[in-house]
Amino acid sequence: MGCIQSVRPRPKFYENFTVLDLNTSIDSNPTVIDESSSVVLRYRTPYFRATAQVQVPPVVCKEIWTVGWVQACNQMDFFNYYGQEGISSWELPELRDGRIQAISDSDGVNYPWYGCTTEMYTIVGPTKRSTTLTVSMNDNFSPSVTWSVPTGTTSSPPLLSSIQRDQRFTTWLVAMNETTAEMVLLRTIHWRMRLAIEVDSQKPLGQRARLLEPLTQEQPEILAKNEPIPPNALVKPNANDAQTLNSILSKEDTQNGLYNCYSSQKQVRLEHREFFKRCDKELIKVNNFYSEKLTEANRRLASFGLIALDGSGQGQGGDGCVTANSKAYKRTQRKKTELCKLKMAVGELYLGLVFLQSYQELNYRGFCKITKKYDAKFACEYGLQWRTEKLDTSFIYTERTRCGQMMVRLELEGGNKQKALRRLQVPPRGMEQWKVFTAAFRPVGFAECWLADQLNSLSPLILSLWEMLCFYTAQIGWKDLQDESLDWEKQSKVVPCLIQCFPPWLRFTQCLRCFWDSGHTLHLLNAGKYSTVFVMVTFAGLYNIAKERAASPMEVNAYLYLWAVATCLSVLVTVSWDLRMDWGLLQGNGLLKEELVYSREVYYYAAMLADVLLRISWAINILLAQMKDSAAASTASAVLALLEVLRRSMWNLFRLENEHLKNCEQCRAVRDFEFPSRTVNMPEQFLQEKLMDQDELDNTEPNTSTSHHKPTCLPFRYLRPAVEETNLPIQSPKMEPAPFP
Repeated sequence: MGCIQSVRPRPKFYENFTVLDLNTSIDSNPTVIDESSSVVLRYRTPYFRATAQVQVPPVVCKEIWTVGWVQACNQMDFFNYYGQEGISSWELPELRDGRIQAISDSDGVNYPWYGCTTEMYTIVGPTKRSTTLTVSMNDNFSPSVTWSVPTGTTSSPPLLSSIQRDQRFTTWLVAMNETTAEMVLLRTIHWRMRLAIEVDSQKPLGQRARLLEPLTQEQPEILAKNEPIPPNALVKPNANDAQTLNSILSKEDTQNGLYNCYSSQKQVRLEHREFFKRCDKELIKVNNFYSEKLTEANRRLASFGLIALDGSGQGQGGDGCVTANSKAYKRTQRKKTELCKLKMAVGELYLGLVFLQSYQELNYRGFCKITKKYDAKFACEYGLQWRTEKLDTSFIYTERTRCGQMMVRLELEGGNKQKALRRLQVPPRGMEQWKVFTAAFRPVGFAECWLADQLNSLSPLILSLWEMLCFYTAQIGWKDLQDESLDWEKQSKVVPCLIQCFPPWLRFTQCLRCFWDSGHTLHLLNAGKYSTVFVMVTFAGLYNIAKERAASPMEVNAYLYLWAVATCLSVLVTVSWDLRMDWGLLQGNGLLKEELVYSREVYYYAAMLADVLLRISWAINILLAQMKDSAAASTASAVLALLEVLRRSMWNLFRLENEHLKNCEQCRAVRDFEFPSRTVNMPEQFLQEKLMDQDELDNTEPNTSTSHHKPTCLPFRYLRPAVEETNLPIQSPKMEPAPFP
């Protein structure tokens, strides 16, 4: 057994910073418009305000610490419309083009701080006591916009028709060591200021401008998790120095399409946000799955006695390893079979952790690649920002070493690689065929259900094998081979019905077991579907028995009609279940479903029609297979049995397709993969690589792991290295993508 020893590090100085109080708001009063000047229109927006009280621990060294506010502009839309003449806009070119994530909103002197009065507080060490300080800031807009076209002339009447402004900011409460330039993020705030003013140039001065929505601004948001500060938010230039006034677009330019470029910039930003919104959604799914599987593995380790459920390490020795006196180990000493079962369970858990770690690495690399390609395609840094703020702080990254730590606890055979390799060989799947017959006594998986479905289509074959067995054991006089008289009347009439009911009975018990384990009523409905076969077979058998013993026509017809009704009910139920539940069709996209694997829709429609017709033929074959007095019936039964094999083969293709899509949706599989060019035994190969020494790994590939015991083998490395299919909206018609480098 391996062991992990942890040494709790001493808290660093900056970890003792405490934000005692933080208040942020935007004044509720609306924007004030000033038309006192005949040259410019002035307006003043409400103030954004932030106040924080921070407790700084004693500074034991000769260091200078400053606590204050750092602010950056993330978005700037500032357009002044001059009727049909065009527009003027104040812009930040690098921010507009996506070359930077944000730009500093410093006062232009005290970089990176927003201001140097109430906005910052400086502590000179050493100090003997903790220092409680208060820093505050406020910000608003108060620009002047010319009534006429800003070209140095005055037009009469004024041409200004409207003003549109929308800016987003991020404000950080920061503590910085002025000696070492070390920076500590204490809090992160997002806020936004929007403005819309309509101007009627025909009205007299003082009555021209009218404030539109929003009259009240959105209140700031204090983030639960801090965002890192982009590099451009800490250095020159600031937003006031970097913004430029773009030249007026004339009417001719508008006709050439340049005017529309400005109105499309907002749409481009919306497309960027939509892409990363989808990234956030997929990351949440991956995090949830990874967290769930880690919790499950931790619970299984606890059941082995290796760790406690809370991860505290109870039940271990002083070195963190399991001792021979642990209760779990003592219980296994009572019976050798129990010890073997425990060893097998440990091996299965180890193999599961191999795949789980590969799942984590594969998804992390996938997110990195797709965001890097996004940045390269659109010449921006939004992908880098998303990786820094979301991916590198997500569960799949922060807990990336958990699988390796658990695998250390499960090191097998005292480090003997060959024995451990034999222990972890993937068991043969041939045992699944025997598990089908014990469905009522153990949990049922997809493989057992699928195999039992195949037996449902082989009931005529099983019945023929029974008849052949009866023929060769009871109907032939082996002493006198010339006497081949057959007495078919002695054969039981009940056995054929029981044989035809046996395969659906297996699925019936499997459904009941699934309902017992999960509690989902859908399994009861599925069991009801298979019970209709029992009714159909019963009436078919009664009809044949009544016909053979020359019963009254009324009785024969009654059984025939009851069989026909049961057959119609069974066909209706089974066809509906095939299309809706087993194949996942009839859910949109015509009569199909939203996501298809096969290339043409005609395949699905043809399969739907064939399934209906062949289901009817299978129901007829239930009746014909029991008729022994008609050669035509026997021939027809043999032909229909072949058609049922064909139907089942077709059913398998679409059933497995639907199961695979469900697994993809639940993050248990991927849509696209390819096998290596050479033939390999994948389980044996990756397990061999898993057990390689660290020195061997260093000779074969660079080691990027932070843990000596972290497995480097990737069972999924044979997956396609580049993402070929994705639902993420990377490009829209209004975007101008840059070519890949």
